[in-house]
Amino acid sequence: MVQKTRPPQQMYASRDFSPMPILADALQDAGCENDDILTHCQAPGPHSRLLGTRSGTRKRRTIRYSPEDHTMPIAAPSSPMTARGPRGFRWAREDYYRLADLGFFRGRRVERIHGAIIEMSPISWPHVVAKTKTADMLRKVFAGVGWVNEQSPFPTGDSDPEPDIAVYPGRIEDYTDHPTVTLLIVEVADSTLDHDTTPKAELYATAGVTDYWVLDLTGRRLLVFRDPAPLPSGLGAIAYQTQLTFGPTDAVIPLTAPNSLILVNDLLP
Repeated sequence: MVQKTRPPQQMYASRDFSPMPILADALQDAGCENDDILTHCQAPGPHSRLLGTRSGTRKRRTIRYSPEDHTMPIAAPSSPMTARGPRGFRWAREDYYRLADLGFFRGRRVERIHGAIIEMSPISWPHVVAKTKTADMLRKVFAGVGWVNEQSPFPTGDSDPEPDIAVYPGRIEDYTDHPTVTLLIVEVADSTLDHDTTPKAELYATAGVTDYWVLDLTGRRLLVFRDPAPLPSGLGAIAYQTQLTFGPTDAVIPLTAPNSLILVNDLLP
């Protein structure tokens, strides 16, 4: 299961006011038309923050600061928001990484998909076993050809997915940033099969990933997606034209390691 996550209250604890303009943009894009709220987030102060008391009542404390003063907590606007209805907010890559640097996602597994920040499911033990076995196997298969990375960003377009396993050409020393070209991507699916085979498959096809595998732990099978190509005119999407299914006793050959046979059962927990 995946769900969208909101930035936690580390913004208050970080005592750093720099994300305030990002918050203003998010509110405005979500339909906020209240000038007081938007100005509150963009202006240098004063700011009001509601504080809880033991009696259950609430009182207001006003804090003043300058843009250079990052020593006071950020206050939440107290005015009501007027919205036109729920709308998603798409985060730019630089803002996404800025939020990560500020610790907003500490203790959470998240990825940016089509601009939305998605919280990923907890990793089960069978998932860990399958991922480890698959990564170890691919390191042997791609030795001297590519290197294997696990659960790290794969920047593409408006997304930063973190595939369970990715094989990149060359050596890790050849790179100064996250790679954008891959030889193979593998997602391990226990509770995320639909997500991995639909939106994730479209995302990787659009990114030009020519060999995409989904290891289905529940069905004990390997789904292989290949030949990304545009769909019929007017649909504006790219999808895999070839989809193959391999059972536990079947063997699969990676596109970029044509001399290697991998038994599916050797990847399953």
